[in-house]
Amino acid sequence: MAYHLALIGCEDLVSATTSKDEVGASKPCPDIFEAALRKIGPLGREDAVVIGDSPWDVKAAAKAGLRTIGFRSGGFEDATLIEAGAFVLYDGPRHLLADYENSVFAKEEEGPRAQGGRGVGEGARALCETPLIKALSPIAALGDQPQLRILCGAVIAVGLFGGDRRLARTGWRMLAAHTFATWTKDFVKHRVDRVRPRALAEKGEDATPEPGNSHAKELTSFPSGHSAGAAAVARAYARDYPEHQGPAYAAAAVLAAVQVPRCAHYPTDIGAGLAIGVAAEAAVSRLVPGLGSD
Repeated sequence: MAYHLALIGCEDLVSATTSKDEVGASKPCPDIFEAALRKIGPLGREDAVVIGDSPWDVKAAAKAGLRTIGFRSGGFEDATLIEAGAFVLYDGPRHLLADYENSVFAKEEEGPRAQGGRGVGEGARALCETPLIKALSPIAALGDQPQLRILCGAVIAVGLFGGDRRLARTGWRMLAAHTFATWTKDFVKHRVDRVRPRALAEKGEDATPEPGNSHAKELTSFPSGHSAGAAAVARAYARDYPEHQGPAYAAAAVLAAVQVPRCAHYPTDIGAGLAIGVAAEAAVSRLVPGLGSD
């Protein structure tokens, strides 16, 4: 990219950053630019510039050691004011942001990978808005964390109240495997940023995973938590009931695969999630006393 854009602001201003974490405040705060720089990462102050039009912008930017460029109500056509590679901190209202995105400034910011990502995102959004794909949402929801944990609890309860120790142990194995898979998935997800397919067109980014610590839902596509949880639970059940492993694995595969046409994940997210789930269950079975195979 020729330029890097971060959106910052408070009160009625847009609040987000390209570091994939929101930066903002409930009221004007001179520390907001410093907060943005901390979120963005190790960039020199000489590489950052503020676009704003208020005395507060100028004062706060100066305090942070940044340069300020004013904007006009008509938009941001003068891209020559920004050096190549600069990190731009934008502080302005939403309607001017729209002008920015349509300006030559934004066009120079967007490299070939971002342009390609935008095209992929537009296609993904068109697909996930079809009636057929929307109808898959209830099925996909079965792979959510609460639903899978309810399933694990139900298996435990049936085993305990029915006097079936094998089934109760299976339920505990399923719950432990799901918990460990979720922890592992979160550990990876909060260290890798990847925009989800359904948000790709809006953000104009490519789908390449990159280091980051975002907790924003639309920027934590990798890996798939649904896939990790479903794989862990299915593998735990199949370990005690190998005669039923076919249906268990098929159910997990459906819950994982449906995330792609829903535009929630990429195939590589699914693969990573499945690997995490299988590995988590294997670790639980080996390391947790009382949950090993007979």
